[in-house]
Amino acid sequence: MALKHHAKKEVNRIINCLTTAGIRGVLFSKEDILKSKAIAQDLGIDTGWNSWISLDDKPEEKITNWDGHMVLPFGLDEIQKHIDKIDTIPLQVQIFCKTNEDRTKEMLKIYQENKEVVACIGNIMNSANL
Repeated sequence: MALKHHAKKEVNRIINCLTTAGIRGVLFSKEDILKSKAIAQDLGIDTGWNSWISLDDKPEEKITNWDGHMVLPFGLDEIQKHIDKIDTIPLQVQIFCKTNEDRTKEMLKIYQENKEVVACIGNIMNSANL
């Protein structure tokens, strides 16, 4: 037996409308990258290259370029260092995997500290997910 997360049909339509309006949707998932990407794909969120960051401080998977250097940071401390010293690319990523209540709150603070407007819809509104 297998179990798969399914997005409600109207969610995909809503995300498409938001994207068309210039509003970028971001997925925060407690799952690993493979499950998170499957959920994101269901939602119509880009799952290509540089589309995800693990909020885990010691992720199993990391994105590296052809010479083995890290392309995107992982964990909240590394994300903040990247934003402070290199660029704000982590704020453009649409999938954050291996998150939990505290990590999600901290990432939302990082968005706000960097003058990003944050609005939460969907399962994140469940108080157990914040």
